[in-house]
Amino acid sequence: MDFVEEFIQANSLFIEIQSDRDNILNPSFNTIAIGMAFDISKVSIVNVFCHWSAIITKLDLNLRNWTVKLTGKVVNDKYGPYAIRIVNEDHVGKTAMAISFQYLKFDQNTKEFSADFNNDDNPDKMKKQFLEVYLREKPEGIKYG
Repeated sequence: MDFVEEFIQANSLFIEIQSDRDNILNPSFNTIAIGMAFDISKVSIVNVFCHWSAIITKLDLNLRNWTVKLTGKVVNDKYGPYAIRIVNEDHVGKTAMAISFQYLKFDQNTKEFSADFNNDDNPDKMKKQFLEVYLREKPEGIKYG
Protein backbone atom coordinates (compact mmCIF):
# COMPACT_ATOMS: atom_id res chain seq x y z
CA MET A 1 0.00 0.00 0.00
CA ASP A 2 1.42 3.42 -0.91
CA PHE A 3 1.40 6.61 1.17
CA VAL A 4 -1.76 8.07 -0.43
CA GLU A 5 -3.74 4.87 0.10
CA GLU A 6 -2.63 4.72 3.73
CA PHE A 7 -3.64 8.35 4.27
CA ILE A 8 -7.09 7.77 2.77
CA GLN A 9 -7.59 4.58 4.76
CA ALA A 10 -6.50 6.24 8.03
CA ASN A 11 -8.67 9.29 7.42
CA SER A 12 -11.72 7.13 6.68
CA LEU A 13 -11.53 5.93 10.29
CA PHE A 14 -12.81 9.35 11.41
CA ILE A 15 -16.30 8.43 10.21
CA GLU A 16 -16.26 5.63 12.80
CA ILE A 17 -15.76 8.08 15.69
CA GLN A 18 -19.16 9.39 16.85
CA SER A 19 -17.99 12.96 17.60
CA ASP A 20 -16.31 13.26 14.18
CA ARG A 21 -19.35 11.78 12.44
CA ASP A 22 -21.52 14.36 14.26
CA ASN A 23 -19.20 17.15 13.06
CA ILE A 24 -19.23 15.91 9.47
CA LEU A 25 -23.03 15.94 9.47
CA ASN A 26 -23.33 19.26 11.36
CA PRO A 27 -24.80 21.88 8.97
CA SER A 28 -22.99 24.72 10.77
CA PHE A 29 -19.66 23.45 9.34
CA ASN A 30 -18.94 23.85 5.64
CA THR A 31 -15.21 23.06 5.65
CA ILE A 32 -13.10 20.15 6.84
CA ALA A 33 -9.34 20.66 6.86
CA ILE A 34 -7.16 17.59 7.07
CA GLY A 35 -3.60 17.67 8.35
CA MET A 36 -1.05 14.92 8.60
CA ALA A 37 2.41 14.59 10.13
CA PHE A 38 4.56 11.51 10.40
CA ASP A 39 7.97 10.17 11.23
CA ILE A 40 9.49 6.70 11.29
CA SER A 41 7.51 5.62 14.37
CA LYS A 42 4.08 7.28 14.18
CA VAL A 43 1.50 9.08 12.07
CA SER A 44 -0.75 11.88 13.34
CA ILE A 45 -3.88 12.92 11.45
CA VAL A 46 -6.00 15.89 12.45
CA ASN A 47 -9.38 17.02 11.14
CA VAL A 48 -10.49 20.60 11.78
CA PHE A 49 -14.18 21.39 11.32
CA CYS A 50 -15.09 25.03 10.72
CA HIS A 51 -17.33 27.42 8.86
CA TRP A 52 -15.83 29.70 6.22
CA SER A 53 -17.61 32.46 4.34
CA ALA A 54 -14.87 32.71 1.71
CA ILE A 55 -11.98 30.58 0.49
CA ILE A 56 -8.80 31.28 -1.44
CA THR A 57 -8.77 28.96 -4.46
CA LYS A 58 -5.46 29.99 -6.02
CA LEU A 59 -2.44 31.94 -4.84
CA ASP A 60 0.41 32.79 -7.23
CA LEU A 61 3.62 34.20 -5.77
CA ASN A 62 6.34 35.58 -8.00
CA LEU A 63 9.40 36.11 -5.81
CA ARG A 64 11.44 37.64 -8.63
CA ASN A 65 9.34 40.81 -8.85
CA TRP A 66 7.41 40.11 -5.65
CA THR A 67 3.86 40.05 -6.95
CA VAL A 68 0.96 38.22 -5.38
CA LYS A 69 -2.10 37.21 -7.39
CA LEU A 70 -4.99 35.51 -5.70
CA THR A 71 -8.40 34.22 -6.60
CA GLY A 72 -11.09 33.09 -4.27
CA LYS A 73 -14.76 32.40 -3.86
CA VAL A 74 -17.39 33.61 -1.43
CA VAL A 75 -19.42 30.62 -0.25
CA ASN A 76 -22.17 32.61 1.46
CA ASP A 77 -24.48 34.67 -0.78
CA LYS A 78 -25.01 37.43 1.76
CA TYR A 79 -21.31 38.51 1.74
CA GLY A 80 -18.92 40.08 -0.71
CA PRO A 81 -15.18 40.77 -0.43
CA TYR A 82 -14.50 44.27 0.86
CA ALA A 83 -10.72 44.37 1.36
CA ILE A 84 -7.68 42.11 1.33
CA ARG A 85 -4.73 42.83 3.55
CA ILE A 86 -1.24 41.41 3.94
CA VAL A 87 0.20 41.68 7.45
CA ASN A 88 3.55 40.72 8.97
CA GLU A 89 3.72 37.80 11.37
CA ASP A 90 5.65 39.82 13.94
CA HIS A 91 3.26 42.80 13.85
CA VAL A 92 -0.24 41.74 12.81
CA GLY A 93 -1.61 45.21 13.60
CA LYS A 94 0.55 46.76 10.87
CA THR A 95 -0.66 46.53 7.28
CA ALA A 96 2.16 45.64 4.89
CA MET A 97 -0.15 45.97 1.87
CA ALA A 98 -3.88 46.33 1.30
CA ILE A 99 -6.36 46.33 -1.55
CA SER A 100 -9.79 47.91 -1.07
CA PHE A 101 -12.99 47.07 -2.92
CA GLN A 102 -12.27 49.61 -5.67
CA TYR A 103 -9.38 47.39 -6.84
CA LEU A 104 -11.02 43.99 -6.33
CA LYS A 105 -12.66 42.05 -9.13
CA PHE A 106 -15.84 40.29 -8.01
CA ASP A 107 -18.35 38.36 -10.12
CA GLN A 108 -21.76 38.53 -8.42
CA ASN A 109 -22.98 35.46 -10.35
CA THR A 110 -20.13 33.02 -9.72
CA LYS A 111 -19.11 34.63 -6.38
CA GLU A 112 -15.45 34.53 -7.50
CA PHE A 113 -13.06 37.34 -6.63
CA SER A 114 -9.47 38.22 -7.52
CA ALA A 115 -6.79 40.70 -6.55
CA ASP A 116 -3.22 41.52 -7.59
CA PHE A 117 -0.57 42.90 -5.23
CA ASN A 118 2.71 44.43 -6.35
CA ASN A 119 5.08 44.34 -3.40
CA ASP A 120 8.19 45.90 -5.06
CA ASP A 121 8.55 48.86 -2.73
CA ASN A 122 7.54 47.09 0.49
CA PRO A 123 10.56 46.94 2.85
CA ASP A 124 8.94 44.05 4.79
CA LYS A 125 8.56 41.78 1.78
CA MET A 126 11.01 39.18 3.04
CA LYS A 127 9.21 38.65 6.36
CA LYS A 128 6.65 35.93 6.99
CA GLN A 129 3.26 37.42 6.15
CA PHE A 130 -0.42 36.52 6.45
CA LEU A 131 -3.26 37.19 4.08
CA GLU A 132 -6.55 38.51 5.49
CA VAL A 133 -9.79 38.68 3.49
CA TYR A 134 -12.49 41.02 4.80
CA LEU A 135 -16.13 40.49 3.86
CA ARG A 136 -19.13 42.76 4.09
CA GLU A 137 -22.84 42.06 3.92
CA LYS A 138 -24.90 43.13 0.90
CA PRO A 139 -22.25 42.89 -1.83
CA GLU A 140 -24.67 44.44 -4.33
CA GLY A 141 -23.99 47.79 -2.60
CA ILE A 142 -20.20 47.59 -2.99
CA LYS A 143 -18.78 49.41 -6.02
CA TYR A 144 -16.06 47.04 -7.27
CA GLY A 145 -13.38 47.97 -9.78
